[in-house]
Amino acid sequence: MHRILFLGAAILVCLSGLVAAQDASTAVYKQLLDNNRVRVFEATFKPGSKVATRNYPSHLMYSPTEGTLIFTPAGRTGYEVNFKAGEAVWFPPQARATEND
Repeated sequence: MHRILFLGAAILVCLSGLVAAQDASTAVYKQLLDNNRVRVFEATFKPGSKVATRNYPSHLMYSPTEGTLIFTPAGRTGYEVNFKAGEAVWFPPQARATEND
């Protein structure tokens, strides 16, 4: 079974201001909106897609479909995060790599 997660809108909310964009990861992320309060990205993780370790501010992920991603925090062991269709999940600031194995 392919574990595909299409994050329709990964809303990156910076509580104290915007963070400059880091490595583009253009194969996965597409920026939809950027203003002084919020940045909104659409992320499409095809099977085998990987995003190198990067710093994420506090952010909300909304998943229109179900799927699983592997988050690997800097210097730690990776773990699976399962998303249900229509689910929104809040994440604190963290440096991590992301993979759809």
